[in-house]
Amino acid sequence: MIINQIMKILLISLTCILFNIIIQAQDYYPLKAKNVYNFTTNSSPYFFPLKIDSVKLVGIDSVYYLFKQIKPAIQNSNCKYTLLGDSWIGETIKIQPNGFITFVNKDKKPFLFKTKASLYEKWTAYQNSKWKAEVRHSVYNTEAFMGILDSIKTYTISITKLNGTDTIHPYDNLQIKISKKYGFIKLINFYSWDVSINGPTESPLTNLNLNGLENEKLSNLNITGREIYDFKVGDIYQIHERDYNIQANYSY
Repeated sequence: MIINQIMKILLISLTCILFNIIIQAQDYYPLKAKNVYNFTTNSSPYFFPLKIDSVKLVGIDSVYYLFKQIKPAIQNSNCKYTLLGDSWIGETIKIQPNGFITFVNKDKKPFLFKTKASLYEKWTAYQNSKWKAEVRHSVYNTEAFMGILDSIKTYTISITKLNGTDTIHPYDNLQIKISKKYGFIKLINFYSWDVSINGPTESPLTNLNLNGLENEKLSNLNITGREIYDFKVGDIYQIHERDYNIQANYSY
């Protein structure tokens, strides 16, 4: 009896593993469990890492749980920060075989994305009592990123008021891009989605661009020491010398 139960558990586990290997081999698959993705923004010098912690199979859908990160703690907490904050794109991502992807924000409200949308297809990705966010598959072409070329699908977000009032929203024209081979190369911090489109937040919406894939050994490289110190016979150097005097008081 015990042996049969163990075999059943092993069979289910093996089925889940094989299923995820097969679906991750598909073109335009958004994220791969083995990779560590490093994203950057134009306004910050910091990396925003993204990595899958675990996968749960729910029917035929895959629910990806993202690694936790440091976040401000909830109000009335004894700590200012927590190590168990959700990822900048939310706690989970649900991926369906038909290409539908569901992100969730800090309030667990869904945002629908379609990796298999036809060119110029448009759909409602999110809606609340005041606003509607639509996504349109706007461009399909070949682009260069991190020194390589790949087929890229570009999606553009538009936000409108439900009462029909014309307005220019600061988050109109935010983009999502997905590469045929490497998955998402431009994303949005979906964790802050609903908060951001309704008013100010500590983490406003912004586009984040893929700047490094650790397991694939791809990145936008800085110049190397050899490129800086490429001295040659006949070079002329100007040397500047400065003195600094720094004083500080320490209390122990």
